[in-house]
Amino acid sequence: MTFNDWMNFDKNYRQVLAARIRLRVDDVNDHSSRLLADNVCLSPSMIKTLENLNLKYKQLEAAVCHRVAMLQDALHDFGPSSQHFLESSVSLPWVRMVSPARVPYYVNNKAGTTQWNHPKMVEIINSLCDFNEVKFSAYRTAMKLRFLQKNLCLVAARRLTPRLCDTDFLVDLLSMSDAVFVFKQKKLQNVSDNPMDISDIIMTLLPIYELLQKQNSKLIRSVPLAIDLCLNWLLNVYDP
Repeated sequence: MTFNDWMNFDKNYRQVLAARIRLRVDDVNDHSSRLLADNVCLSPSMIKTLENLNLKYKQLEAAVCHRVAMLQDALHDFGPSSQHFLESSVSLPWVRMVSPARVPYYVNNKAGTTQWNHPKMVEIINSLCDFNEVKFSAYRTAMKLRFLQKNLCLVAARRLTPRLCDTDFLVDLLSMSDAVFVFKQKKLQNVSDNPMDISDIIMTLLPIYELLQKQNSKLIRSVPLAIDLCLNWLLNVYDP
């Protein structure tokens, strides 16, 4: 189970605790109060049992609250939005760091340099220059976009009709229906003026690339790398 699964489980249990168990504990306390009001003496063992019941309930309630708080802290510190899992998107001598504004940057410990672009993104951007030899701007732009999509693991080369054609075609890996499904889950289907922060972007990209890897495990070997490259591209395009 993921952090979110455990949090939902504990929150649901907390609701059950408040709606059902607490109600029954209150019923027992009310019945005992009525008995005492009617001058019915409770035995010492019954009084002790009642005290233990209330004590156990308070301990259980405190334990559940504490567990939910611990899961929230763990999700914040180590969950997907923390960006810890994206550290594996680079290899030595590169190290992925995060600024106070949650923007990732990359440090080359060997060269002692720092840059905003992922090392792989630098290679991609440099390779885009190879398409400048294409004469017509529309074709040139289309080829650059397709090359970028391929490196972001959004398209792949496939042979559609091997018996009739020996040419590989680039096909979309992410269908519109899958994209819409993820956007609906993240409540992004409606137009909004509220900007997404980097954690929101990562949490949206994560299920997309997990789905793509599940469907194309041989093409997408590293989900963190794919997410980090797509995040890098989005920040370059949309970050003012």
